[in-house]
Amino acid sequence: YLGGGYDSNINNATDANAIGIFQLPESARETSSPFNSFGITGLYQAPIDQQTQLVTRMGTRHKYNYEQSDYNLDTLNVDVMGLHQWDKLAFKLGYGYSHTLLDNKDYQRVQQLVSEVRMAAGSNIALSAGFMAGNRASFASDLLDAIQLMGNVGADYRAGYGTHQLGLLAGSENTREPGASHNGKKFKGASYRFSLDKALLGNKWSPYMLLSWFAAKHKADHPFFGLRRDDKSLQLLLGVNYQFGKNWQWVAEASKVSNSSSLDIYDYSRQLFETRVQYTF
Repeated sequence: YLGGGYDSNINNATDANAIGIFQLPESARETSSPFNSFGITGLYQAPIDQQTQLVTRMGTRHKYNYEQSDYNLDTLNVDVMGLHQWDKLAFKLGYGYSHTLLDNKDYQRVQQLVSEVRMAAGSNIALSAGFMAGNRASFASDLLDAIQLMGNVGADYRAGYGTHQLGLLAGSENTREPGASHNGKKFKGASYRFSLDKALLGNKWSPYMLLSWFAAKHKADHPFFGLRRDDKSLQLLLGVNYQFGKNWQWVAEASKVSNSSSLDIYDYSRQLFETRVQYTF
């Protein structure tokens, strides 16, 4: 795909000039920028038998900001999954790897083991449950290295006008370095997505919306501020997908994120507008 847009807060920073008596440098404040983006994803499916297959997916995503290159992002993702299908039950077990560069410098590496069970509970309902165990290695600071554990459940319901998807998750991050427990956290979240059936719009247009909530409570007081960080985040995303030709799609998305924190320096809001053209073959 190839796209571009506008990001009101590329560094997820506060718009305040000062926190208490401390004046914030410009680099620690909200920065906006137009951007361009492009990415490519490859998928290979290898059947093992009639019910089992091995799926390998590799993709890259690149986001370049016109105003500030310090927050340019380059990401490589690799997933290897084994899938087994019974009559109404499917099981997935796999490994995921992600490597991120920030301004062309190594930023972090994440490795994950994931599993999921998915069950058809009727002609229009599917239920799922999953678990993830991961390891995050930060190149910026050893204090950010963490072991990640997360469980999630979900339900998909197809109604007359489209598909409703509900998801719930909970987990924790446990830091490995002594003295870094303030970066560890417990978290939970919920999401709702609705996709309108494109058959209602001539099999060309497919609008969708996503509403998500996320809360994280850190495990120890911040060493500088002397308070425990407690964040709550709310996101609304509206999008539309337009199919033109056999292999081409046009996508437009607008989203807003608001994050409130017990530590004012982590309060921020972010608006993101992006449009892109995708080619599938």
